[in-house]
Amino acid sequence: MSALKEAAGELGRVPTAKEYDRIARERSLPKSNAVTSFFGSWRGALEAAGLVRSSACEVQEMVERVLSGGKRCVRASEIKGLPSSVKALIRSKVIVLKAKKETVTWLDRAAKAGFPEVPGCEKGREFAVRVASGETYREIGSSEGMSGERVRQIVHKYLRRVVHGTGNAGRMCRVRRELSGSGFPEVPGLEEARSLAERFVSGETYESIAESTGLPWWRVKHLIGKYAACVMEGRKPRGLWAGIDRDTAAGYVLKAVRDLGRVPTRREYDAYCRAAGGPPSHVLVRIFGSWRGVLGAAVFPRGDVLNVAAAEYEGAGVPEGTQV
Repeated sequence: MSALKEAAGELGRVPTAKEYDRIARERSLPKSNAVTSFFGSWRGALEAAGLVRSSACEVQEMVERVLSGGKRCVRASEIKGLPSSVKALIRSKVIVLKAKKETVTWLDRAAKAGFPEVPGCEKGREFAVRVASGETYREIGSSEGMSGERVRQIVHKYLRRVVHGTGNAGRMCRVRRELSGSGFPEVPGLEEARSLAERFVSGETYESIAESTGLPWWRVKHLIGKYAACVMEGRKPRGLWAGIDRDTAAGYVLKAVRDLGRVPTRREYDAYCRAAGGPPSHVLVRIFGSWRGVLGAAVFPRGDVLNVAAAEYEGAGVPEGTQV
C-alpha cells in the first residue's frame, strides 16, 4: 500500500497499473501484477490503499438514495448509473434484489405489515426478516446448514402466503366456489376429505384445520383437492380404479366410442371421461399395456360396432382416428 501511495504522490493522482509499473521500475517497487495477485484486483489494491472509494460504499449510497422514498427494498434496474463493475456486487447485496418484480414487491409489503405470523412458515418469517435486514440467502443458508436456494424457496413461500393467503389463491377461490354449490355429495373412500372440504368452504384455512385434526397442512390440502377434483370433474378417486377388471374397462372404452362416433385418441378419451365419468386412460394402459393395446383388446373384437377392415388389425390394435 505504501508503494501505491508513493506512486500516487509522485503523479498527483491515482495511478493506472501501467503508470505504476513505470514508477516501480525506477524505484525498485513491487510490480503491479504482484500487487494485483495480493489484493485480488487493481481496483481492490487502490481501495485498500485509500486512493479510491470502495464500490460497496458507492452502491450503498445509491441504494440509500432510492430507499429514501420509503421503500424497504429495490431492484437493480431501479438504480440508474451503476457501473458495469458493480453488477456482480449488486447480486450479492440482498437489499438490492436482482430478482422478479413480484418478489421485491412482496418483501416490501410484508415489511410494511410487520412480517405477520403465518402458521407453518415460522422459518420463512425468520429468514424474511433477516433478508430485509441485509443478509444474503447464502449467508443465511451457511448459518442454518442449508443451501442459499433452499433459503430462497422458504422465504418465497412465506411471502406468497402473506400476500395471497395461500400458495394458489385463484384455484383456492375456484374450489370454494364450486364446492359451496355442489351440496357436498358423498364420494366413496373420501368421507374424511368431505368433512375437511366442508370446513374449508366455511372459511377455515388449511393451517387451522390441520391444527385441530393433527394432520400436516399439506395433507389437508391434498385431501381437499382430491375431493374437489372428484366433485368438480365428475370422476372417481384414482385408487378406486385399481380393482377394475378387463371386461369392465373395455365397456367404458366401447361406451366412449359409441358416444363420440369414432375411435378416440388418448387425449380425447380423457376429456370424455372427465365429462361423463370413467377410468382415466392411464388406468387402462396399466391393464392392457399400451393405448393401442386398449383399442385393440377392448374395441376391435366388437366388429359390429366398428367398420374396420380386417387387414388394418394386426394384433396391435386399430389405428387411432378410425371412423365408425
